[in-house]
Amino acid sequence: MTFTNENAPNAGRHEANFETTNDSNTIQDQVTSQADSMPLFCSGFGQFHTNEPGKKTRKPYTQINLEEIRNLVDEPQQIDKSEAQWLIPSTFLSRTFKEQEVKGEFHLLWADIDENPNGIHAIAKIIEDMIPGYNFEIYTSKSATEANQKCRILIPSKPLIGSDWVLVQEMLNDKLEAYGIQPDRTSEGAAQLCYLSNRGEFYKTKSKRDGLSFDPMREWADLFQIKCEKETARIAGLERRKSEAKSQREAFNSYSGTDDFPSLIDAFNAAYTVQDILLQAGYDQKGDSFRHPNSESGSFSASVKNDRVHSLSSNDPLYTGGSGGGAHDAFSAFIVLFHDGDRDAALKDAGDNWVMIGSDYWNKVKQHEYVQQREETQHEDIWNQGAHPEYASSYDEQPAKEEEGDSTESRFDNDEDEEKELFSLKRFDITGNVDAMRQKTLDDVFVLDGIALLGQITVLYASPNTGKTLLTIKMLIDSVKEGRINGESVFYINADDTHNGMITKADIIKSYGIKMLVPDHNGFKAKDFVKHLNQLIKDGTSRGVIVVLDTLKKFSDLMDKRVISQFMTVARSFISHGGTLIMLAHTNKRRDAENKPIAGGTSDVIDDADCAYIIDAKPAALGDTRKTVIFENTKNRGNVERELCFSYSIQPNQIYSSLLISVEKHTQADIQGAKKEVEAAKAFEKDLPIIEIIQEAINSGTTKKTELVREVNNNGGGSHQKIRSILDRYTSKEWGFITDAHNTKIYHLIGKTATAEEYINATEGY
Repeated sequence: MTFTNENAPNAGRHEANFETTNDSNTIQDQVTSQADSMPLFCSGFGQFHTNEPGKKTRKPYTQINLEEIRNLVDEPQQIDKSEAQWLIPSTFLSRTFKEQEVKGEFHLLWADIDENPNGIHAIAKIIEDMIPGYNFEIYTSKSATEANQKCRILIPSKPLIGSDWVLVQEMLNDKLEAYGIQPDRTSEGAAQLCYLSNRGEFYKTKSKRDGLSFDPMREWADLFQIKCEKETARIAGLERRKSEAKSQREAFNSYSGTDDFPSLIDAFNAAYTVQDILLQAGYDQKGDSFRHPNSESGSFSASVKNDRVHSLSSNDPLYTGGSGGGAHDAFSAFIVLFHDGDRDAALKDAGDNWVMIGSDYWNKVKQHEYVQQREETQHEDIWNQGAHPEYASSYDEQPAKEEEGDSTESRFDNDEDEEKELFSLKRFDITGNVDAMRQKTLDDVFVLDGIALLGQITVLYASPNTGKTLLTIKMLIDSVKEGRINGESVFYINADDTHNGMITKADIIKSYGIKMLVPDHNGFKAKDFVKHLNQLIKDGTSRGVIVVLDTLKKFSDLMDKRVISQFMTVARSFISHGGTLIMLAHTNKRRDAENKPIAGGTSDVIDDADCAYIIDAKPAALGDTRKTVIFENTKNRGNVERELCFSYSIQPNQIYSSLLISVEKHTQADIQGAKKEVEAAKAFEKDLPIIEIIQEAINSGTTKKTELVREVNNNGGGSHQKIRSILDRYTSKEWGFITDAHNTKIYHLIGKTATAEEYINATEGY
């Protein structure tokens, strides 16, 4: 058995090209600081470790940082792969590929090399040539042999959002292939498991730990631009196919009747392709292959051929047993993906909401055709029973003889009068109902004080962990205690919580009469929420009902304009019948040009809502005991507050009831100060990458302003003007300076002030 661990304590470090040879305290402190500052990655043990919703056996994910990864490289686990530790190089805890691409924040690139006959040293030389000066870890996998040193490569990187990370991973694998190395391309999946070092019969490592985290957006900018253009072209192709499908449906809608199609199913399949259904159900597409939304393998295992989809993944709802038969057409996929296999429900939904003939939906056209056919049959019966045969085919002429009291003219005149009355718009006039409607009008009562009015749709947008749930529950309780609303009328739908969190909150709010609904408990299903709203409207029991959705994304697809528009139409009808709807939703991960949060999803929610707020929070700094959040109104139809400010305790190990008690609403005078703090904190967060480069440069001895600006620019800190601006902005906060005899600014870090000798040297021009 061969075992070589060149990074273990006391191991030889004879190859300076790849190993740290500087043992100074400064470098060691820098490396330790760098490791400590790295975020915690999603991690687990064995391929079946999952905490994804809907899985039978769930177990919370663990987390691991760079220092712990390096410790494992030096002292590897020795365990069966079925129990071995893995990581996903993202701070977001999920094994779902789609979620990682949208929500993930990645700080590590990696590659998996299954064929490596030239050895780990050859791989290290390639990596050093590919990213000179940057850190990396290379270790052989458990199944490696001396003849085939299979290995994994880890490269600490600057933070990347999920979609960018996927492109950078492709670039890394492209470059490895250019060097003659064939990587496993599955590493390009945002939730692909990267197994950590695990000692087999042959174990060997190679590392560089005295450099910087790789910055692919700077070093590979040109290649990244090419990748982006290709991705844009791919997306444009998908959009073009969607547009073609839409044109196909519009052409289909030009039919004036249902006679051209034997059944609704035939009409559905003529109007929609199976690709349409997959995409609207959240599948990801690559060519003719698709990946289901909850995939944990990352493979595009569903393929479309001859207008049918067949899936090889047993986790895919469309899986048909792997035999190659039973592929789904568009309507079959619609039954499975949108109605859990309920064919009758799918037929009704398709006829009511999906298939149009002309300007009306299929079922409505069918009803009209049925009524028209019945009327024609009735007229035909009349003629056959009372008219002379020679006039039976004409409504314009009278029969030669009429029976007394049974004038054909009078019969048809009455029918025409009734038909004219049916098409009169007077039947829809509400002016005669104004008094009754006025009695049903809700007073301007605040459900959430200053924010949400009774009888309106209010939407609150915030990023995760801002406190929107805490503040909403606090304000609901206050409104019940102050008698503005009746807790028995409030239904809080908690669809975004842990099991313990659900129990804790339900236990608190029940004493105020507030009801809590949770999907998949007591028969309640999120997919049935719209149906329940419609039932309240139909039964006339909407008035006074207050519904809180936490969060909106669990009940509708915010990215699909058609779906969310239909949802908001029902919501608006619920409000018009006296209901109240408060919806909590997430902001985008990215901010606007002014560093303000952006409401997530399409604009339809805010367009159709009565009131909307964006909630922003000041990031908690080390030592902070309270978090401050600001509500900023972006749309209103009532006398709501333009801005509000709250704070609450963030002391560790608090119970939820204590958190509720800690909530404090601030005065208008406090808001401006809080806004400045939030804006300053967000600006600092945005500037932090450059701040860290400046601190690193000062710490390594580059202290004169001109040299410092040049050094930071060379290390990816941006333009000279931007660096000077940040130097000025954080002087006396992160660093200070003294001026030498030549009027040159000499910088030092705060907490590491200049010594007397350094001051004399600076002022005398040394």
